[in-house]
Amino acid sequence: MYWRKEASKVYHHAVYCSFILDNPTLAFVYSEKNKAVLLTENIIQNSIDIPSSVKNRKRFLNDKLLEYEKKLEEKKDSNSIKFYNKAILNQRLEIKKYDDSINKNYSEGVGKTYLNQLTNLSDVQKSLSSNEIVISYVWNKEVLFKDHLMCLLITSSDAQIFELENAGKLSIEIAQYLRLLSQPFSTESDIENYALKANSIYNRLFPKEIQDQIKSKKTTIIADGQLQNIPFDALITDIKKLTYLINESQINYAYSLSFSKSNAAINRTAKKNLISFSPTTFDAIGLPKLYNTNEEINSINQFIKGDNYINNKATKSTFKNRINGYKIIHLATHASSGENPFIAFYDSKMGMKELYSLQNNAQLVFLSACDTSIGEIIQGEGTLTLARGFFYTGSQAVVASLWKTSDKSTSYIVEDFYKNIEENQGVSTALHNAKLKYLREHSLSDASPYYWASLKAMGDNQPISLDNYNVYYWIAAIFILILLIFFFLKSRKG
Repeated sequence: MYWRKEASKVYHHAVYCSFILDNPTLAFVYSEKNKAVLLTENIIQNSIDIPSSVKNRKRFLNDKLLEYEKKLEEKKDSNSIKFYNKAILNQRLEIKKYDDSINKNYSEGVGKTYLNQLTNLSDVQKSLSSNEIVISYVWNKEVLFKDHLMCLLITSSDAQIFELENAGKLSIEIAQYLRLLSQPFSTESDIENYALKANSIYNRLFPKEIQDQIKSKKTTIIADGQLQNIPFDALITDIKKLTYLINESQINYAYSLSFSKSNAAINRTAKKNLISFSPTTFDAIGLPKLYNTNEEINSINQFIKGDNYINNKATKSTFKNRINGYKIIHLATHASSGENPFIAFYDSKMGMKELYSLQNNAQLVFLSACDTSIGEIIQGEGTLTLARGFFYTGSQAVVASLWKTSDKSTSYIVEDFYKNIEENQGVSTALHNAKLKYLREHSLSDASPYYWASLKAMGDNQPISLDNYNVYYWIAAIFILILLIFFFLKSRKG
């Protein structure tokens, strides 16, 4: 990641120079080069037409590296530590040889392919409808441009770049805002404090020139720095009316538009609709029981039937071996974004490195677990989260969580989300409408953003191409009925 951090400094300065020149087109180019490059390169490499035997070789190499790293953690004696350090080094060299061979034999260099995949402002504007808007933020915290924040506004007909004021104070306000989000409202004072802070951040991030343009629009946010950790839809646009941004605009999140372009181009071949994992007890790994996750899975199955792995069937090995054949992967479990991020299964935890070694064909991964959209912020690359891990391994869209919340309120939103998905709504549209329904049907403390704002949709907003088995059953039933009538009439004539 070192070279990405260094390149990021250059691109930040280039965006600022583009602002001075009042050149949004140039600002867009440098902004895109400064976001999720490594993630985009991996997506491109995974989409190259490579024989399965060659791809399996990469997975074998990654699995072996994980094995050595786990054994190194277990060993205490100096000889074993020396042995596994050497084994890890050799394994990484083998992986580099593999990557070099892919570049040479299949893609004429992933770097060259990545440059070809960089989208341009004109193409982006052509792809936007009149009710769609993109806002890309660039936050420079280098000494020369300390806490210098800009935003690029893109519509189908226009592009503007703005310098946002008092970015230094924004860092402090975001920390305060996240603390206010971390618990439900319990008093009028809680509501007032939240509204003041959420409205202040809204006014900093959305200048007056932007505020009118995003109303009633589908808004894609490309965040930077600390902005990646906040739920934009819970910002307050009107203090007196306590109006949330979700009431005025549908929010979707993207790593970069170049990544979105490359990710949308992947041919995903999964045939089955849904696979879900819901471990309710975690005795083997010492985590508390989850009480409402089975109900969550049952509510999903009202709208989309799937293969469900409950409690002791929700093992890590089953997850690794089965996920590649499904359009939707749903995880209702524990997760952590700490120093060693993980997803919990019935029998063991899956860490970030292990997740990165997998492959999926999913159009949607839903992480109904805590902190799956929080992680270490890497300058120039984004936040290293569990959600990003699923994009890395092939997912088209991910719904993830920004903080620990009640599994009961999450289940409420999840049920309506899948109802909307079954009705052919796009991913961020389905989540947006599910949240609005939750707000309409709850009040007072239960309507606190703590309960509904943690989930965020990232990636493609296209509807999921589900196989409607109910239709097939009806067609088959009608066909059988016609046959029965035919033979009945024929027998009467006989």
